[in-house]
Amino acid sequence: MKRIMLTLTLLALVPACSTDDSTERTRSCTEAERLEYATTVLSRVFHNWEQPQDLAGVTCLIRVKQNREGEVLGVAFQDCPDEEDVRDSLIAAVTKAQPLPQPANPSCFNEVVKVSIEPYSN
Repeated sequence: MKRIMLTLTLLALVPACSTDDSTERTRSCTEAERLEYATTVLSRVFHNWEQPQDLAGVTCLIRVKQNREGEVLGVAFQDCPDEEDVRDSLIAAVTKAQPLPQPANPSCFNEVVKVSIEPYSN
């Protein structure tokens, strides 16, 4: 079985509230805290992912929308093959992972996270 690498990025999208304190909230999250949060979410999704048999060369980008409690509100695919087994396995992994972990620093929370799946290379 080919090794697969997952990466996760927290998207800086429009904050849930549009008050000035939301901008300050974003600035108070350090890069180390953001990385810790991303790693925690990614680990939870990865541990719940039952990978399809043949993932050779598969790359996929998914966007996961969540609420403050970590409940998944939606999963959207971008740059992902139309292979149903890959998509179904990723949706199942995200669904089983909920509620998604919350950041240690609440100001690091982001309602949209992006998960990238790509072949692992040394």
